[in-house]
Amino acid sequence: MTRTHRFAGSCALALALVLGACVGTTEPTITATGFIVAPTSALIAVGDTVRITAFMSPADLVPGGLASVRWSSSDTHIATVDSGLVRGTGAGQATIQATAGQYHASAGVRVVAP
Repeated sequence: MTRTHRFAGSCALALALVLGACVGTTEPTITATGFIVAPTSALIAVGDTVRITAFMSPADLVPGGLASVRWSSSDTHIATVDSGLVRGTGAGQATIQATAGQYHASAGVRVVAP
């Protein structure tokens, strides 16, 4: 009988190790399939605007989804951006960047004098 108990104990230990390794693996892993802006480049005159839109897949990749996108301009003397709406403020080139969590995408904007 001692052998039977040792075998049963070994099986119970093996089963516990296998089940323990599975704990927490039932949650699906979400992988980014894309974070982009469109258009990726634009030409506008001083005073004009262009809408740049961010696209994220899946849409809820970061908390808040697309509502949490932060926009910035590399040079506000050339172009400003507010929620993706870019306004030409002076002649030159600027980069508009969209950031959502750890994801970044950018568009080049060339602003010309009217």
